[in-house]
Amino acid sequence: MSSQQAIRAQNDYIFTLQVQADKYARLISSVNLRIKTIDEEWKTVREKLAELRLKRNEGDQRGGGINAVKSKIMSESREVGKLENRLASCRTRLSNMNLEEQDAFDEIYQNLAIVITREKENSEAFRKEAMKSEALDTHEDGYFRGNFRIDEESEMKQTLQKLDVAENADYERLRQSAQREFGPVARAVDKLYNSLGCNEMMPIIEQRSNDLVEQFTRRLQHKHPQNLATTSLGAHLQPSDPNRANGLHLNFNLNQAPPLLTSHDANSGDPDNNSGDEDDSLVPVSTAELQRKAAKTLAMQLSNAKMSPTRNKKKKNQK
Repeated sequence: MSSQQAIRAQNDYIFTLQVQADKYARLISSVNLRIKTIDEEWKTVREKLAELRLKRNEGDQRGGGINAVKSKIMSESREVGKLENRLASCRTRLSNMNLEEQDAFDEIYQNLAIVITREKENSEAFRKEAMKSEALDTHEDGYFRGNFRIDEESEMKQTLQKLDVAENADYERLRQSAQREFGPVARAVDKLYNSLGCNEMMPIIEQRSNDLVEQFTRRLQHKHPQNLATTSLGAHLQPSDPNRANGLHLNFNLNQAPPLLTSHDANSGDPDNNSGDEDDSLVPVSTAELQRKAAKTLAMQLSNAKMSPTRNKKKKNQK
């Protein structure tokens, strides 16, 4: 019994040892794998380091080392300094050129401003002179030309001259006809004025004319009582107005004989007028009758003038 237990115990121990051996064998294999991976990594790192060293030393293959890199860096820095100095000088030169160009531009701008100002002043002065000359031209045109053109003015002047000539001819014709018609009457009146004196005859003629005007006015007022204010001869007349101021126009028909005033109209229109001579004096007569009446009146005046000295002598004797 004891030997079996011992064998069983030994077998168990061997089994545990085998188990542990397997366990350590697996552990060793895993460690070996890890060592292999580490070796591979170290190889790669070494290769990278060799490449980096090669790249670092490629700057100067002749001399090699860090000194070559430093010298190259210093030379490059010197080149950079030179380039910076050249750039600074270029900047200075450019700024000077800009200043010169700015000064030139300012001078040109000032000159241009002066020229523009002068041109504006000249244009303003020219405009004022043009306005003055235009106003003077229009004034002269208005003074010489008026509201018509030159040809229209000449036509109007020619027409006016023709009218003046025609008017003068009509005036001369009327004057000659009046002189032929009223020549004997004028001579008789001249003889009467020369024999009696104008100063003595003027009051008589004025009184006679005033009487005739009053008689004719009273007859018109009797015939037209509704126009009592306007039937007076000479009412509302002005020297510069040939017609009445109230609009009354007198139209005369020279081809028609003036109306005769009958004795009935004379008696009914003027109760104070009873003389036949006054009625006859208003009736139009011919030139021969006027000459005859003028001669008769002259003879009567001469006879009265002859009889006046005898009357004066009688009055003196009576006194």
